[in-house]
Amino acid sequence: GALGADTAKLKKIWNNGTFNEDYTGEQRAEIIKGVKEALLQNEKPETEQAVHFADMLLQNIELGNAMENMQAGMALRDRFMADNAMWILGQEERRGNSRIFISGHNGHVEQFGSYDEENPYMGHILADMIGESSYFVIGTDFYKTTNNMPKGSAKRTKFTAYSHDPLAKAAKKCGYDICWLDF
Repeated sequence: GALGADTAKLKKIWNNGTFNEDYTGEQRAEIIKGVKEALLQNEKPETEQAVHFADMLLQNIELGNAMENMQAGMALRDRFMADNAMWILGQEERRGNSRIFISGHNGHVEQFGSYDEENPYMGHILADMIGESSYFVIGTDFYKTTNNMPKGSAKRTKFTAYSHDPLAKAAKKCGYDICWLDF
């Protein structure tokens, strides 16, 4: 490729935007690691982003293996999300920016939450890394929301939910499309 890595094998592990099932996770990981090693030999500025993309592909493979144990898989996912958020923060700091904004599900961004004593949520990990006084969570709620959610292993379906939060319901009943509650 343009960054000095042979991508012929990398292209073979893809099938229309998803992993080619002709390759095992271990085979895909070895190919990605090979491309990553070749990228690390290059000193072009774009190399860092390509290496991080390779790391995220390796995270995806590792996460797929870990999801056999749902709680362990979810905890690993939060660690990967925290690592990736810190990588993005590092990129922004080099551009002179001191903050990033992360939009995420309440359980993941929660500052003090955890799956258990040893497995904190992403927000908890980030608060520990950058300091509790530097990590802020802004909560939102919707009276009605429609999401595209997984249904089974290969399908997705639209799913509509209504909030049971009395404040969200009161705002809707008062005719407000958007409102702000300041504590």
